[in-house]
Amino acid sequence: MLATLDHRYTGYQGHIILGVHSNISTREQRYLAAMNVTLYASDAGPCMSPLARAGDGLKEGGRAESSSIGGAKYIRGTCSKAYNRLVLESARYEMALGWLKACKDCQGWMLVCDVRDTVFQRHPFEDLPRATPSTTPDLMLFEEAYPPPLGFDNNHWLAWGTIKNCFGKEHEHEIMKSYQNKPVLCSGSTVGTREGLSRYLIAMTRRFYELTWLGDDCLPPMANDQPVHEWLFYTNHGYAADEMERAFGGTPLGEKAVSMPFGSGPVQTVGRLCSMGEKAELTLGTLSQVNLSVAPATGLFLNHDGLLAPVVHQHDRCWGIWAKPLQDLCTRAHDHLRPLVEPGAVRNAKEVCKGG
Repeated sequence: MLATLDHRYTGYQGHIILGVHSNISTREQRYLAAMNVTLYASDAGPCMSPLARAGDGLKEGGRAESSSIGGAKYIRGTCSKAYNRLVLESARYEMALGWLKACKDCQGWMLVCDVRDTVFQRHPFEDLPRATPSTTPDLMLFEEAYPPPLGFDNNHWLAWGTIKNCFGKEHEHEIMKSYQNKPVLCSGSTVGTREGLSRYLIAMTRRFYELTWLGDDCLPPMANDQPVHEWLFYTNHGYAADEMERAFGGTPLGEKAVSMPFGSGPVQTVGRLCSMGEKAELTLGTLSQVNLSVAPATGLFLNHDGLLAPVVHQHDRCWGIWAKPLQDLCTRAHDHLRPLVEPGAVRNAKEVCKGG
């Protein structure tokens, strides 16, 4: 609920569409209804593979290997009843595509993102031009901190693990040789116009289905979305192996897709630098040592132009350092929006803001 609360507090009045578990409580439903949120509930169910598998992977009509509730094991080992040919981590792109198609009046800028570790500090699109079919760029992917050693590049295992597991070390090198030293692009948040984001969601969904047919080594938990997200973008810009990509149908993200350097644009992904700050036992006043800037009065994250970063992703990696600014932001948002919420839906700011 925190991301929804902060989002409305920024003055954003557009659609908020949220995928939730079917067992969401009545109180939470009432609260989100007061925030004018569209909910899509999804039950977990058996995963259906296009090929009968041998061994411990997905089997025709069977549940994925891991189905523990919560965390990576859940999203990488469980399917939705409605989208049962991809695990949740992959199927969420197909889900988002379906929700976007259903929203006929969603015509402006849009953000598809993880929710648990995302917070809105100001209106996410206020710095962007009006979205039209001719807007350029029409799709934005966001670079994490770069270069090493403070930041990291695509030599990191998370960027290449899926490709190596699926295609082998030789082909991994061939695919990634031209972009392994380039910035990591976080798959947890992507901004686009209706045209740009639709193109992205179609490309991601299609690539996951293609990988599904290649065998168990191309399925979660051996594969995840981060390398696919980057593979599509860097191929689109001429960095990946042409022969391998032609086998998968070209460069689907389009010429109007761009990557936004860390500290610029609508989203700032702080996970890498926050983790380093936590490890070094830094404080709000010393976060500049890891190239993070915060506003002196509020402790909220700043982009490199000195303005508040509209959206902050992976803030939970900074929990020990950033807990108070986050709690203060959430409390201000709750107090401002409380008149919209019917009595009994949510009692107080502590309940809404618990755990970040």
